[in-house]
Amino acid sequence: MREDNLPEVVESQKVQILTSVWIIPIIALIVALWLAWQYFSQLGPKVEVIFDSGSGLKVGESQVKMRDVPIGVVKSIKLLEGKKGVLVTLRLNNDARKFLNKDTKFWIARPQINTKGVSGLDTIMSGPYVAMYGKIGGSIKKRFKGLEEPYIDKDEIHGKRFHLIAPNSRDLRVGANIYYKKLNAGTIESIKLSPDGKRVNFTVFIKEPFSKFVTSSTIFWRINNFSVDFSANTLKVNVAPLANLLNGGIAFKTAQQSLRDIKIDDNYTFALYDDYAEARKKVIGFGGASYKTFEFEFDEEIGNLDIGAPINFYGFEIGHVVNIESDFDSNKTKIRSVIIGTIDLSVFIDFKKGVSPEENLQKAVQKGLKARLAISNPITKTQYIELAFDKKDKAGKIFPTNKYAIFPTMHSQFDGIVDKVAQFIDKLNSLKLNSLVNSINTLVDKSSPKVVDLLVKLNRSVNNINKITSNKNIKNLPKRVDLLLKDTTKTLKEINLLLSGDNTHSVLSAEITTMLKELTDMSRSVRRLSNKLDKKPNALIFGDK
Repeated sequence: MREDNLPEVVESQKVQILTSVWIIPIIALIVALWLAWQYFSQLGPKVEVIFDSGSGLKVGESQVKMRDVPIGVVKSIKLLEGKKGVLVTLRLNNDARKFLNKDTKFWIARPQINTKGVSGLDTIMSGPYVAMYGKIGGSIKKRFKGLEEPYIDKDEIHGKRFHLIAPNSRDLRVGANIYYKKLNAGTIESIKLSPDGKRVNFTVFIKEPFSKFVTSSTIFWRINNFSVDFSANTLKVNVAPLANLLNGGIAFKTAQQSLRDIKIDDNYTFALYDDYAEARKKVIGFGGASYKTFEFEFDEEIGNLDIGAPINFYGFEIGHVVNIESDFDSNKTKIRSVIIGTIDLSVFIDFKKGVSPEENLQKAVQKGLKARLAISNPITKTQYIELAFDKKDKAGKIFPTNKYAIFPTMHSQFDGIVDKVAQFIDKLNSLKLNSLVNSINTLVDKSSPKVVDLLVKLNRSVNNINKITSNKNIKNLPKRVDLLLKDTTKTLKEINLLLSGDNTHSVLSAEITTMLKELTDMSRSVRRLSNKLDKKPNALIFGDK
């Protein structure tokens, strides 16, 4: 074939953009853009939460869950500059956007063992995660303060909140359960120190229908981890469940029939007792409704009075000692002690009269109500404060000060007993029994009229001893001294009978001889007693051991 028979090629001047070489890259780009749009459209909002600590959270691994459904992941964890805590950034799914508002709550879920059982066991394997609570509605919010405890929506549970107070936390924890007849009736919402730092305030939530059983006659107490009861001749040993050993718990009881229930408002406060035994002793007042602090001034020995000692009124414990401060009174040359104690004023409520408890207390003080030291245990000499009416001096007044009102005081019922015992010893010594015995020995044979004078003096001594033995404090002395005095009295009475009977020499001599023997024995006993008292002056009160 000849060259001139070849077809002629015509060159095109146009640029070819869409060729087969570019089709595949263009399609890949379109797919990538579509996937990117799909990803970001489903990505959802970014949220910042401030926690006190990261508590095991890991970037890119720790999840965000709502109602146990994963809805996001932790993107970053940063320390806050100049502030306490960490800033945790969360990336949530798009469907979680509608739950982000002012009511949304975040907290870090961890394994827990509490009164509700064991929870968060899944975090043992997967690690802690961020839990979320929220409701649909409201403007979107993207910065939150995380909670340290799991959030419980009380609005979804009908019930009522109540306030309790106690000297200390009773080893309880927030979230511990409250029981009524061993049924779960509520939880402890908060445990905070009172503003004055003297007590601990509790806020508890009791759900329906248990809340309607809380009245002014209700008592609350801490459930003991271990208790022993021997009432009704039956030994009962109770060990609390493991959950209570960790978080503790509170129980309450309400009298089924009561004539003294009063209306309780939102500010009404109940006392939280340490155990049921302590709670059931309280049958006067309403416990913790209106505590007031007073000062009590004493110049007596208070070495056995401790902080926390009870303040009693007619056998009821109505308060306790908060603090004891002592110094030296240079005028009286004695130790002066100021005792600070709290009293529950609700004790002085008079249901038959519409007078305030504080006004009733003021009236009682005007009628002689005062504070004094008392001994609860003669062996350990443990002291407490007792409120009693002063029969000698009924005038009294509570003096207000800038800090605490001063409550009137009086000397204890044991005050002055040592002085009275000393007077008793002096009277015994004034009898001069040794000289009397010697005088009688010289006069026995002659039956001198001086014997009669001697016996008259002894008769007077009998009267003096009778006056001493009639003293209430002396009656409480040990039996040894009481028997000694009775023996002396009996001997002297026999002398009186002798004087009124036959005065012949033979009879008088025989009777006086017998008397001298008894007086000699008594003199030896008194001498031993005197020596014992010289060595140990309080032997008459507390014994010679």
